[in-house]
Amino acid sequence: MNQTLNKIRLLLLFFGIVLTFTGCGSRDDFVITGNNNIPVGAVQVTSVLARTVPSQITDLRFTGLDANSNVAYGPITRNKSQTILLESVPTSVTQLQIEYLAGNILVGRGVTPVSIASGQTVTVNDPDFDIVFANAPLQISPSSSTILVNTTQTFTVQATVTGGGTSDVSSLVAWSTDNAGVASINNQGVASAQSVGTTNVTATLTFGTFSTSGTTPLTVAPVLSSLEVFPPNSFGTAGGGIQYRALGRFSDGSTQVLTDQVNWSVTNQGSAGASTDVTISNAGLTSIPSAASGGQKATIRAEMNGINNTATLTLNEFLYVVSVSTGPDLSMFSRNPDNGAVTPLSPPSVNSGPQPEGVIYSPDGRLIYVPYPFADSFSMFTVGDDGVAVANIDPGTGTNVVPVDNGFTGAPTILAAGAVDPLNRFLYIVDSNVGQINTFSIAANGLVTPLRKTPVSGQGNADARDLIISHDGRFMFVRTRTDKVESYALLDDGDLQKISTVTTSFDQDDFALTPDGTRIYVSDDSDDLIFAYSVSSAGVLSPIINPARGNNTTKTPSDQARDIVCTNDRLYVRIRGVGNIAMYRIETDGNLSEIIDPGTGTNVISRNITGMAIDNLGRFLYTAEANSSRLTRFEITAEGLLVNPVNTTVDAGIEVLISP
Repeated sequence: MNQTLNKIRLLLLFFGIVLTFTGCGSRDDFVITGNNNIPVGAVQVTSVLARTVPSQITDLRFTGLDANSNVAYGPITRNKSQTILLESVPTSVTQLQIEYLAGNILVGRGVTPVSIASGQTVTVNDPDFDIVFANAPLQISPSSSTILVNTTQTFTVQATVTGGGTSDVSSLVAWSTDNAGVASINNQGVASAQSVGTTNVTATLTFGTFSTSGTTPLTVAPVLSSLEVFPPNSFGTAGGGIQYRALGRFSDGSTQVLTDQVNWSVTNQGSAGASTDVTISNAGLTSIPSAASGGQKATIRAEMNGINNTATLTLNEFLYVVSVSTGPDLSMFSRNPDNGAVTPLSPPSVNSGPQPEGVIYSPDGRLIYVPYPFADSFSMFTVGDDGVAVANIDPGTGTNVVPVDNGFTGAPTILAAGAVDPLNRFLYIVDSNVGQINTFSIAANGLVTPLRKTPVSGQGNADARDLIISHDGRFMFVRTRTDKVESYALLDDGDLQKISTVTTSFDQDDFALTPDGTRIYVSDDSDDLIFAYSVSSAGVLSPIINPARGNNTTKTPSDQARDIVCTNDRLYVRIRGVGNIAMYRIETDGNLSEIIDPGTGTNVISRNITGMAIDNLGRFLYTAEANSSRLTRFEITAEGLLVNPVNTTVDAGIEVLISP
């Protein structure tokens, strides 16, 4: 008998062990009990492969719903375990909603019908369970990024939720890169840059048979080795401002404009106080108080990753007049910013070269280049703190004159006009005879080296005549000798990439860009017209239609519209036939309206001028008159009228320049 009992005990033990492994080891149990801990039901989840609870699940949230889908129990959250005990579940519960959580992230949801009677147990096998995420690509942020070698970038990722919206699943995905030699990434989504190059960062979200992923490019740039601040040594105007830019040089020899990424600061040298202190914005734009005095200096500093450099801002203003005389042909003046008065420097003039017709002034006011239209060359000058232009001698040639060969046999080089980019890196000079732009690189000392020649609208006698570079240095605008104005993007290496072309008239003579870079005006020498164009943020030119004329032109009061100068809201044009100045207001739509002088009833100032310039604050207009050998300063009223002319003697002036 005892032996029989022992055998029965062994069999029961064996079956208990088998039940333990086949039951608890293969499924999760959720037990529902009634009030006073009296079991009233149990929910058993069988581990079916298609509905396996993902390993990422940490918690389950239970909600009991009655027949009207009202919440009758919960919600109550429990840690994931083999058996979960739910207490005090009302018998009115007809559906049990189970939400599967990974931390605080909802991953899946299922609703199972139940029928609970007091004191009874109900078992539900294989309840419904669905992943809440749609089968759509993951959205990784940032979507595209560039970081430096030995730095990191943290990525996050959003998954699309079925029915709408997104959910941050950064902690649930598996991260990887396809080029660990460029950058690796850890489980927290932090990428570590290893070497220069590009790799793809991939995030993969997997729950059982459900899987979706997303990819974003990551570029690793070389290490910053030095910073340069442009302009390095600039003049400034009281009441105005200078846009500074930071250029980074990297370990692989590449460069990148970092103006918006560096930390800017300014130290005022000998400033009398806050009313005269120069300040600078996060974007590198200085603000110079109106109370600041001439000769005052400020040190501009840019810093990034422990690397820094400085520039010097000097509050001095100068004016230069180019002449066609056979003697000294670059006259130099200091300029009083308060009343616009000019005073000759010492020496008052220097020889620039044989019969110049124009002059190129760098945006920082420190470099002057004078092209000789009929001598196949141009000369170089450096401007000191005192405003005096000094010949910049190339030690290799022993002269400050740079010869230019356009490369065409029998076609003389005619250097008509040019410009320097805002970073003082490149000099551009138009050869109007063959229609091309000569590009030179500029060294720190102002000396130049030829880089390339860019054809404009093909080649021939009807091509490039003049050019303007926008104040932000992004675009160049080129005027041909016939009927075209073209826009180009300025690339980092100084090359030009054509953007758009507009047709004006056959005999255009000059053009001007508003300081904000949004509009261009072109004068017509034969038809007495001014053409108006808008400039988009991408550098595209479009006509500004004048409602009164049905086109984009404005008629001038007399013949031969020539030189144009403008502010953002005023425009003045030289009428060559009689040497007068016509005055216009630039309206908000870009069209021109006449500024009528109440004393004369016309918008024309009678002068015999050959060149014009406006100061950077739009307060004074200066004109040169070659025949009468005088420089005239006009005050500009709030209405845009030119009043109170004051004359200064200057020999045969044809063009006027004002320091930045």
